[in-house]
Amino acid sequence: STVDLHKAKTISRQRVTELIRPYHIKQLTSDTIDVREFQSLRFFCKGVSVLPRTAVSARLYFSGGAALTAKSRGEKVCLCKQTFLPTDSAVMREMDGIISMTSAAVHVVTICPRLGIPAPLKLEKSGARLEAGVDELDGDSLHCDGQEIREGDWITISSRRSAVYLGAAKFQPGRLLRYMRGEALALDEEDRKSFAAIAYAFRYYQQ
Repeated sequence: STVDLHKAKTISRQRVTELIRPYHIKQLTSDTIDVREFQSLRFFCKGVSVLPRTAVSARLYFSGGAALTAKSRGEKVCLCKQTFLPTDSAVMREMDGIISMTSAAVHVVTICPRLGIPAPLKLEKSGARLEAGVDELDGDSLHCDGQEIREGDWITISSRRSAVYLGAAKFQPGRLLRYMRGEALALDEEDRKSFAAIAYAFRYYQQ
């Protein structure tokens, strides 16, 4: 719709960049979890997703300092906290995933969609709980239905399924990019028309 408005000279180039946000592009271009992976991934708990159709596998950390240190090592990182404060905003922007045990403040719901960061919220409602470690060596951990996630463990977030899984998933290129590369995909007529329109609009936007 934005591309059509620009082609019709109804909106400016500047307005195009205001309407099409980074998370829109990420949803089109990011890799997706192979459906077969969900047969081997272990379900941990449900959450409320602030972004549709996004997924990530990352190592889980419970403090901003530990998360940033892991990020500096080149890791995929997810930060989990009971709740997030405005002072956490700078750290959140560096993360690949965010988990909030409670309802998030407005800045979380604003930052994550803007930057395309998967963020399941309200994990407490599905029975998950964050437990503080006895000492520094013990560390914090996340629990649900007898399962435990310790700091540095791999998790997978699927916004589409509004769920958190134990372990890292295998990803594959998204269908749109595969379509744009000319791969043969099983598409019905409606999907074929939709993909053609979106691919054209995406190329137009890149130019």
